[in-house]
Amino acid sequence: MPRDRLEESLECFAGRGPEFRGGLSNHGPMAVEALARMGQEEAALPWAARYRERLDEAPSSRFPIEELEWQDALGDVRRVGDWTALFDRELTQAAFQDVASRWVPRLVPGLMAAATHGPIRTFHALRALQERVTDLRIHELAQGLGYWAARYQTLPGDPRPLGGQGTEAAAQDLARLAPRERGEGLIFAQVRGLESRPDFSTLVASVAPLTVVQDAFSDLSQIGARAYLANASHAPIALVHAVTAPAAVRGMLPLLSPSQQRVALAYTWQAVAGLIATNAPAGLSAHPSSGSAGTAESLINQAVASGDEHAIKLTEAAFRENAVRPDPAYLLAAADVAVRLAQG
Repeated sequence: MPRDRLEESLECFAGRGPEFRGGLSNHGPMAVEALARMGQEEAALPWAARYRERLDEAPSSRFPIEELEWQDALGDVRRVGDWTALFDRELTQAAFQDVASRWVPRLVPGLMAAATHGPIRTFHALRALQERVTDLRIHELAQGLGYWAARYQTLPGDPRPLGGQGTEAAAQDLARLAPRERGEGLIFAQVRGLESRPDFSTLVASVAPLTVVQDAFSDLSQIGARAYLANASHAPIALVHAVTAPAAVRGMLPLLSPSQQRVALAYTWQAVAGLIATNAPAGLSAHPSSGSAGTAESLINQAVASGDEHAIKLTEAAFRENAVRPDPAYLLAAADVAVRLAQG
């Protein structure tokens, strides 16, 4: 079977690890899959070749993870090579859908893994496999799941909605917890500070039960887009993930049972809440009734021209979420991020 442009782009990242420079996530495989999805296969390969130069080598497996001990290895980034090897083995023994259906529910409580890059990378890998099954794409899924497991990170409290407040109102209250001065450190380190804030878990649980799963995911991604618009000058990269994370989890819902979908929704709300509570002191922007974001073609061209991995991923996710339930906030956020994060 001949290779396509996405295959060639993914091959650029062969032998490269999930992180570089002390904890920054490797966005390469996610971004090239997003470019291909937007019809930009020709742009994906040169982008991948440039991005590859900043990456570290992939860590090797040292101590195999056995079925009975997997919980003990969760969240141990030193074992990311062991986790990837585990999923490589499992994916040779069962269909990728079966492996993902078994492991995504196990990993959902740790959705904040690597600032949500674990689940986002897993989603992009799964979507590539739904289009075409190849050894390279199977290994990319192993790397996505392995990264999610190795960087598994929970947030404090039980995220199940037990109150009566609307999600938007709760998000505005959560924004009041965010420091006016953004602290140093990576996103996954910043959210650890929520462990000393009991008001965070109280506010997360204060929302009314979320009954219609698809509608609730649209609520979350829309809240994320509006948080981005109000705080883009403060923490643009962190709040990109308040859109891309719920969009990614939504894309994995077909793998889950109805009860598992509701659990995934609760943990997605908790993750979005954590990003807002640490990075969105200005709260949410007003509901935009219209916007001048530009045409789809112009937004894609802007994302490609920016050269920025976050702009590429957010633009593609914005199109996806806007197609489910249109809202100007998605495309306005995409238009802003491509200019704001453009590489000189």
